[in-house]
Order: sequence, then structure tokens, then C-alpha cells
Amino acid sequence: ATTTTTTTTETAPAPAGKGSINGTITSVPAASAKNAVIYLEDGPKDVAVNTQVDNGQMNFYPYVAVVTVGGTVKFVNNDPFPHNVFSPDNERFDIGQIPQHAAKTRKFDKAGAYTLLCNLHPNMKGYVVSVPSNAFAKSDAKGAFSIKDVPAGTYKVTAWAPGVKPVTQSVTVAAGDVTSNFDLHR
Repeated sequence: ATTTTTTTTETAPAPAGKGSINGTITSVPAASAKNAVIYLEDGPKDVAVNTQVDNGQMNFYPYVAVVTVGGTVKFVNNDPFPHNVFSPDNERFDIGQIPQHAAKTRKFDKAGAYTLLCNLHPNMKGYVVSVPSNAFAKSDAKGAFSIKDVPAGTYKVTAWAPGVKPVTQSVTVAAGDVTSNFDLHR
């Protein structure tokens, strides 16, 4: 006798009065789309979101990290030699040298994009994007994104990616999904 088992999976509906913002980023240059950050300028901010950026094999990982305003970034050095982390952007910062297998933390009090550089290794580059709300997403390798559980309302949504100008547009969210696509250029 052959027994067949069928499993059914249902997707839970969005909570009442909430929806998702889904879309795709296209960009020139095309490679920027896979590193985009999409966020609500005027969305809810419940708690600070912290993150970590690793220095490993002379790279910042992730290449683009996201933190909310008031959140902290822990910079961890996994290389067998020291690194320095600084940014020439916005209020500029330099956290100094991070010895091998050590870490330093920095709080981000203002919204904005920060280029990460290492004065010991000029080929290293990464980004921290400090966003004003908890409603944000990073694009995937094909430029697709989804911001889930957004309360109903009309918001300003911004898409940012390295090397291109950010774009802000208005979107109205109700129960369910709404689509908001972005085309980013230099």
C-alpha cells in the first residue's frame, strides 16, 4: 500500500489595518539595485534597531548595513591585523583603530547615509544607512523588496543605493499589499 501525505500551508493575512509595500529597484548603474535600502521617512519608530558591521578579509560586511536613528552599530574586526573605521559624511566620525579580533560601537543619532572607509586600507568601502523609522527593507540580488506590517496610512517612501541619487515618493497603504517601484540614477 502506498501512503500519500499532503501538507497545506496557508499564508497568514496581514494584521488588521496593516499592509505590505512591495516593489523592485532598477538603477543605472544596474549593480546599485541589489544594495538598495527602502524606508518610510514618516513611518512608525517603536524601538531602536541596532546592527553589526564586520571587517573581514579587508571588506566591510554587510556592504550596506541599516540602523534606525538612535540605534548603534558594532564594528567588529575579524582580520588578523588592525582596521580603522571613519566616515566623511554628515556629522563625520572616526572611531579610531580597531585591533584584531576586537570591536567598537557607535550610536547614530541622525538619519542619513554614511560611507565607511578605513584609512589603513584605502580599497575598503561600505555604507551604514541610518533610517528614521522601523519600516525599512533591503533589496535582494534582483532589486526586489518588501516592507511588511506597515500601518494603514499615506507615507513618504525613500529608496537609497550606493552611487545613485535617492528617490522619494508617496504611497498609501491599506490592508493588503501595495506596489511601489523605484528607478534610481546618478
